[in-house]
Amino acid sequence: MLVNSSSRPSIPKLDSVKQEGDNNDGYTNGNENSETLIGEVKVDLQVLTSQKVSDLINIALTYFDHQILCYILNTRKTQELFEDLRAHVDEIGYAEQIFCTYPNNTYISPELIYSLSVIGSIYRDDLPGALFYYELSQRIIFHNYTLSKSSYPKLVALVLNAFFELNRGELSSAWQLSGMSFRMGFDLGLHDSTKEEPDEAMNNLKNLTYWGTFIIDNYAGYIFGRPKMLMYDCDYPIFNNGLNDIKLPHIVGLLAMGDPMITSIYQIMPFKDAEEFKRTFIVKYNQLREYNNRLIQWRNALPKELVWNMSSLKRSARITDHSFKFAFYLMFIILNKPFLLLPIGSDISMFTVICQEMEIIFRNVEDPCYLKNIVVLYVMILVCKLMLIQLLNRNSKKIDEQFERLEFFISYIKVVFKADVWILAKYPLAMLESRVMVLKKELKQHEQVNSQSTPAITSTPSDANAVQVKITGTSISSSSSSGRSNSIVDPMIPYTDENMSQNVGFLKMVDALFSQGTITPTQGMFPVSTAGTPTAAQEQIDNSLHISNNGATGATVQGSSETFNNIFSFDLLDLDAYMQQ
Repeated sequence: MLVNSSSRPSIPKLDSVKQEGDNNDGYTNGNENSETLIGEVKVDLQVLTSQKVSDLINIALTYFDHQILCYILNTRKTQELFEDLRAHVDEIGYAEQIFCTYPNNTYISPELIYSLSVIGSIYRDDLPGALFYYELSQRIIFHNYTLSKSSYPKLVALVLNAFFELNRGELSSAWQLSGMSFRMGFDLGLHDSTKEEPDEAMNNLKNLTYWGTFIIDNYAGYIFGRPKMLMYDCDYPIFNNGLNDIKLPHIVGLLAMGDPMITSIYQIMPFKDAEEFKRTFIVKYNQLREYNNRLIQWRNALPKELVWNMSSLKRSARITDHSFKFAFYLMFIILNKPFLLLPIGSDISMFTVICQEMEIIFRNVEDPCYLKNIVVLYVMILVCKLMLIQLLNRNSKKIDEQFERLEFFISYIKVVFKADVWILAKYPLAMLESRVMVLKKELKQHEQVNSQSTPAITSTPSDANAVQVKITGTSISSSSSSGRSNSIVDPMIPYTDENMSQNVGFLKMVDALFSQGTITPTQGMFPVSTAGTPTAAQEQIDNSLHISNNGATGATVQGSSETFNNIFSFDLLDLDAYMQQ
């Protein structure tokens, strides 16, 4: 998902970005004579308080990831202070009173205003505008090339700028900025709940910011396999007040519960004995079934206003905030990913239910901007890759239905997360489209050879059954899902007390993965393409799994202990290696 630094768009100079309309629309830079000294930095108040900036802030506060922004910023107070500043922009000293006087300076700052404008620009698909405000924000944060005093608004500005860098595929820069923000939080004493702030409002803001940054830190760690900085503290209070909503304690609980589970599943084993690897794999598989049971129990135990199932989704999918559901999807998919990569699978039925739920959401949300955040994008990309692998491994009972859903998801990503703005989506999207084209050809060839093996794939929807998903003036056409949506039932708990170490069929498939000998796999296990020259990724997976092409009819798998650590790698490259086949 990462982009080479050499391909990153350049940040335009402040005096080179122009836009039609009023010169004070907030998108053009005035000269230095128009700047006002606010504390230690100079700010152009006409740019800062322009109507354009006001519109962008409204967009950011409306759309930006509800699991993050609403849990890290007192949006009501920040917006009130900004509008107050706009109303008195011509009064000498009023900006100083807003930005440099307690408690106002704990809710708003010039750099935070510009960072919110960056996020607003992204939702307008305006990358040059986002780059423009990003430079303004960074210039203030790193005034005189150093970080000056710590503050809550500066902390939030750093987090928002980190998300922008992540959106551009710049993981290293995003990681550094977010790390600075967390360190600034420690400097402000966010981690110490024993120290009371001057008033209750500040205590609430401190608590809100702590858990907001905790959620962000955990998401980043789960998605990119980086170490987390903020640890869960069960004694740290979660206040129930007007600044956060009912979802916060449950999201924190989900992340805290999932952390040791993921650590256990992805633990790399240092030994090299093949039999011990097989035993460990089976143990992990049984552990995973119990972990999945815990996730389902968490979901079923939610308050009435938060719990969802297939039936309730059909009735309420038009609501704006589905981020809570994607937190669950993220946890389940990351936890199950190593097993979903394989022909043996793991709780495939629950994975299918998640795909069905996501389709209902995507087809019914009237304004997809509410879904435009990094968590949803990552879940969508990973789900599409896993769906494709399920099709390759023939783990899908209804291939035509799953293939239709897969194509719809890819189309949805392509329109909602525009690759020239959400640069992070560019390369995974191109890879998915390429693999789907190859798979479509293979399925048609397979159908021609044996008409009873795989149902036909119809990729062109009929006009009568077409579904239009309207997205800011653009539409996505895909085959209607109404026929199969009516047949969807609510998921059952995908867990039984069966010990898989006693399942003969399961053990045979494990032997196929880890045996030192040469084994002929079942149909669909590690399928190998015969066309073209092997890529570097193909050679990598061939070496790790000892896969050799055996003509058009199949392949042989010579397993090894290396297979274990390849499967349980937390790096996305292992997934891409499977995809290269």
